[in-house]
Amino acid sequence: MGLENVKYDAFISYRHCELDSFVSESLHKKLENFKLPKSVLKKMGLKKKKIERVFRDEAELPLSENLSEPIMAALKNAEFLIVICTPRLPLSEWCKKEIETFVEIHDRKHVLLVLAEGEPDESFPEILLYEDVTEKDLNGNDVVIRRTREPLAADCRGKNNKERLKNMDNAVIKLCAAMFNLNYDDLKQRKREQQIKKRIIAMEVVLAIVAIFAFVCVLFTVKIQKQNKTIQDKYASSMASASKDLYETGRRLDAIYAARSVLPDRETKDYNEEAYRALVDAMNVYGASESYVPTGIVQIPSAITSYQVSPDRKRMALFGHDDILYVVDIESGETICQTEAYGLYDMSFSGNDGVIYSIGYITDDTQTRYLDIKTGNTKVIDEYPSDVETPDDGRMTFTFTIDGVKAYSEDTVIYEIKYSDYDLEFDIFSEYLDVAFSEDGEYAVFALKEDPAFDGAILCQFETATGQIDMFIRDKNITDYAGLATSGDYVFVSFVGRDEETLHNLTHLLRYDVANATSKNGVEGRLIETGSMDFLALNDYGLCVYGNNEAMLFDYDLNLLSSLVRANLILEVFSYDDGFALVDENEDIFLLDSFFYEGMIMSDELFPQKAGHKLIDVMQRSGNLYIKHKEDATYISIFELKRGEWAAKLSKTGVNEFEEDSTVDKANYPNAVDTTFTVLESDDGKYYAVLNYDGELTIYNAKTDKAVKNLYIDGFPYRFVYLKKQKSYVLFGSDEEYFFDRNFKYYTSLPYGKVYGSTDDDKQDIALMNGEHDYFRVDIKSYKEVIAKADEILGDYEPDQKTIDKYNITLRKRKLTNELKSLLRKSLQNK
Repeated sequence: MGLENVKYDAFISYRHCELDSFVSESLHKKLENFKLPKSVLKKMGLKKKKIERVFRDEAELPLSENLSEPIMAALKNAEFLIVICTPRLPLSEWCKKEIETFVEIHDRKHVLLVLAEGEPDESFPEILLYEDVTEKDLNGNDVVIRRTREPLAADCRGKNNKERLKNMDNAVIKLCAAMFNLNYDDLKQRKREQQIKKRIIAMEVVLAIVAIFAFVCVLFTVKIQKQNKTIQDKYASSMASASKDLYETGRRLDAIYAARSVLPDRETKDYNEEAYRALVDAMNVYGASESYVPTGIVQIPSAITSYQVSPDRKRMALFGHDDILYVVDIESGETICQTEAYGLYDMSFSGNDGVIYSIGYITDDTQTRYLDIKTGNTKVIDEYPSDVETPDDGRMTFTFTIDGVKAYSEDTVIYEIKYSDYDLEFDIFSEYLDVAFSEDGEYAVFALKEDPAFDGAILCQFETATGQIDMFIRDKNITDYAGLATSGDYVFVSFVGRDEETLHNLTHLLRYDVANATSKNGVEGRLIETGSMDFLALNDYGLCVYGNNEAMLFDYDLNLLSSLVRANLILEVFSYDDGFALVDENEDIFLLDSFFYEGMIMSDELFPQKAGHKLIDVMQRSGNLYIKHKEDATYISIFELKRGEWAAKLSKTGVNEFEEDSTVDKANYPNAVDTTFTVLESDDGKYYAVLNYDGELTIYNAKTDKAVKNLYIDGFPYRFVYLKKQKSYVLFGSDEEYFFDRNFKYYTSLPYGKVYGSTDDDKQDIALMNGEHDYFRVDIKSYKEVIAKADEILGDYEPDQKTIDKYNITLRKRKLTNELKSLLRKSLQNK
């Protein structure tokens, strides 16, 4: 059957836009679901109980190239026209045509308006605001007079769609009253009575099932409580994982916050032990030996491409993808000043209050500028771009341009070394290779290529305080990417060159005797059978040559002492103990010295938070590491070499050593099975631990033989000790320590040493001994003290929104400090 034979109670006309479509669709549904109250049907004797069919073009129109015929048929067969009125309606020629057509076929009295937005005078169609009436004039002739009229309209306006839907209920009653020729107030009252009756019936049904529901609730309350506890515990465990991840990537405060946010203020039996252990680890209060631990971050709004640290280590200069150079206060994290530095080539601090930076990497505007941190002003100090270098002592900053070397104190030139004084004519194609400073900062050596198209370079060493040249030579053998190091008396150079016989790239290592460098006797050299080591580091113990994943240690006479091939992309090398520490992109730290020929991995001792997060860059300054993680390059993590606040080195070996062994006969314990590896009894006799071959450890109550703790461990403990003062139990042995509170919550594993005994003083703290037989004391604190310390560290700190969203961290309710409490108390008293 075609649309021309379908009868409609109403035709909805509207403009096809978001609001009008929403109102028309909602009104369509409400009209077709509206039913007249039975009392009205009985009183009025109506046979028709509801609006049976409403036409709305989106719902009714068939696919057709010509839409006018279906529309005309629907308008002709509709008893009423309902127009959705908004200020946009008068702009619709199609709606105007629908209204005019309906009025021609029917009349204006069967047109109903619904005001969805705006005011009537701007939203109602003009054609519905008047009607033409035929009357007799004074002469008795018929004349047509246009009179204003007030169309029947319903109002469903609101601030939002939710409010419009609520107001639409009254609008529907008003429309249905007109369509059924009923009194609006009477229909509204009857509808209200109908709704009240339905509510009474519904209430009776509700009351009937309340008793059943209450009974069911009692049955499920315990189950729900258990489920809620499980959910809370799983969330707390997720925060423990988040805390660990944040700590490993250098965000210590965020790590403490994540773990603390799911722990109660007071100790309970059901606190999450994973979260508590993560909190203890993030606080690093029990670290006995010195290790690199995160102490803060410096962040900017953009991914960081380069960064430098001021000589006093209080500020950091950072350049990002947004082409802005930021100077940030390290302690507060606040940006002190910033400036645009498009095409930044190099930068370095000049003193503590200025930054010298060079632009011209991808722009023709090539300059070297000085940024005054105090004022934020910049000025040009050289028309050429330059490489900028500052030795660790920060006394001077040096720029290397195509004209020469300049030494600056802040923005003032102290002296200048001009290449022209040495018959050198460098141009824009000349290449600066490298610069190195002696460990005491007294000497600097740099390498230059006069013509990058040919091998050979100029080596120059000068005294940093005066600019006095100590060595100036040309060496035609040096190729690109030369690495430099100097002790003052010797200059060392490494570079990669092709061996003429094997045609393989080999590392060339040269040593120049500064006092006799121009003679053949003044140069020593050797080849290294690898083609990747063109970086150098020098200290009092030797020379480290490295590159990619390899490193070698030589003495000053170029004798090989040790080598390393286990690293994975070496990022930083610096002096440590009697050798060099090497940090690679996998967060591993290796020690290369003359004692261990193949190097020694020091990650567990120096980098205990290592978890395989990739590093992009590492910088070592005055003992601190400044690290950029691959996971998020918008911040730099600062790692300091320090021990925990609640740990200290013992000045004497005043230690009461624990008994050597807690192992007992397995046959005397009923929970020991065929797969049991060992049984250990606590020294107070109240508990025993059963360790199976698969690493499963179960602790039992010795009196009842009931299990109180179950976990899987990696090591093989052979001591089970009760710490009376700390009210803790500890399992320890060859690999790891497991500390449990009195409820056997596993809350920490003491790092950087093995449990040895307790101190012989009144405190009876835990005593550790490291591999070098140094003793440390660790003061184990209560849950309450740990929580108080965490709150002290955090203060009013909250993670940024990015971190909150990434790890789904719930913000804690801030506590009032004593100062705020005092101010609040005074304020109330004054009132």
